[in-house]
Amino acid sequence: MSFYIEASDFKQVYVVTKNEIIKSVRGKKFIVSLAVILLIFMLITVLPYATGGGWSGKTSGDMLSSYLSNISMVSLLIVALLSSVALVSEFEERTALILFTRPIKRTSIFLGKIISCVLIEGFILAVYYILTTVMLVAFTGGVSVELLTSFGFCILYLFAASGIAFVISAFIKKGSVGTIITLLVLIMVIPIVTQMMSGDTWFMLNTAGNTIITCVPDYVNSYNKEILTWMSSMQSAIDYLLTSADPKILDVAKFMQRMVDTQMFGFMKIIEIPNLAREAGVLILWGVAAYFVAWIKFIRKEF
Repeated sequence: MSFYIEASDFKQVYVVTKNEIIKSVRGKKFIVSLAVILLIFMLITVLPYATGGGWSGKTSGDMLSSYLSNISMVSLLIVALLSSVALVSEFEERTALILFTRPIKRTSIFLGKIISCVLIEGFILAVYYILTTVMLVAFTGGVSVELLTSFGFCILYLFAASGIAFVISAFIKKGSVGTIITLLVLIMVIPIVTQMMSGDTWFMLNTAGNTIITCVPDYVNSYNKEILTWMSSMQSAIDYLLTSADPKILDVAKFMQRMVDTQMFGFMKIIEIPNLAREAGVLILWGVAAYFVAWIKFIRKEF
């Protein structure tokens, strides 16, 4: 079980990557993923006009908040559609019977699949970021350089999340099952585990993935302003209720005060600009560790 790659193996990786990209682009899941991205962009763009508002007068932070706040969730959906079947499809469709009898290493196949998945998923997200950039330039006259940083972290998040998907794909036997399990693990299991932890959870995948949006100062400032305004309004309401002579109203006010003081409202938290180097390292380590586990299983897997 060696991970040593000879010079000739790079050509094999290139061939596998090229073939996987061609196969994926011609597949329905690529079309569905691209359609989802375009639909989300259209909804975010059109809905402000449907509600009688529009984008005129909006700040860069407001627009970034609208366009990027859910991008990590969308990224996970794309990973579930594309990466979750990357390995299992070879065994489910029996294409591995042909590949494994040819003079091509399983490691070359594995690396080619990683590269093709990240490139395809990155392309889909790049379309969304380009459209977002066009909107920012059109309505604010420019775009912050941090948007490029956000895209970079989006690619790292795809890399890490795809690693988890590859692990699942290496161990299961049905692509449809792998997609469902990948969605559950990335969207539910990991976030729930993170919530159950105490203290700073910077080392968790979903926490590091939030850097996609929190690396943009305009978004952080806009978000924190809204939270502070909301907390101020709520505190004013509590202070007013505390002046009541009704014991039941006082009990409600005290309960609300305890919730505010203990930050039981999970969304009422001021966010800070993250440590970019640390978060990038976390995403890379998650990806490398997951791919290593998936690689070991893949090269040993039999029909």
